[in-house]
Amino acid sequence: MSTKLLKEWAHLSLAQRSMKLEQMFGVKVCGELLAHYYKRNGINYIKPQYAYLRKQAQREELTKHQQEVSLELAQHISQGQQIVYVDESSFHQWLVPSRAWVRRDTVLDMPSSRGSSVTIIGAISERAGLVHYKIVSGNNNAQEFKVFVQELVQKVRGDALVYMDNYTVHHSKVVKDFFNDRIQQRFFPPYSCALNPIEKLWMLVKGRWKRLMLERPDAMTEEEMVRELSEIIESFKDQCRGLANCHYQHIVRSLRGVFV
Repeated sequence: MSTKLLKEWAHLSLAQRSMKLEQMFGVKVCGELLAHYYKRNGINYIKPQYAYLRKQAQREELTKHQQEVSLELAQHISQGQQIVYVDESSFHQWLVPSRAWVRRDTVLDMPSSRGSSVTIIGAISERAGLVHYKIVSGNNNAQEFKVFVQELVQKVRGDALVYMDNYTVHHSKVVKDFFNDRIQQRFFPPYSCALNPIEKLWMLVKGRWKRLMLERPDAMTEEEMVRELSEIIESFKDQCRGLANCHYQHIVRSLRGVFV
């Protein structure tokens, strides 16, 4: 029995299905025999998976948008255009590894407070590697991001397209004013983290930070956090160019519609 027919008959009971089979093929099959046939062919009376049509349409639209942006990126990269990838990531003292080599009943000490929260705003490119970063207290906001963009524009040499996600701060007017014909602002589609290679940098930085939190269970001041994070991100400076250069593989996957 085809999957299409099973979907069309999903609302029917075994008795109603038996009647349908008799009408279609002239064969009388009791419900018990039909149930036995179903089970032998991997068809069981279970809770099905549901795909809501509106959500499915949104997902298809998103996939199409991701593919369009990926194609645009691929064209820019093949033409030698400079692409700068921007993003931010937050850190606090309760970030710890999800796994460690310990006994099952081992309890590791952590600070009684998560302490201050700081955010790293960063930018990497295939041409320059780690272009710029800034560590700010708390969350990223329009004023802090404005300063970051102002400094970034001064550091970028030549023309560039600056890609970022749709975080509200990135759309603020005070930020948009710093972009121009030389340095243009572009946006990724929603839920497209895999399109931004700087996410790999955050993964490396957070991995090192989480291990540090196990080494230093004593609470740190915000100044100490900034100093430690600066040392960590600087240690990955030479890898940033490679992270951006490998971005083509992600673009290829996106064009195949894998991200959604």
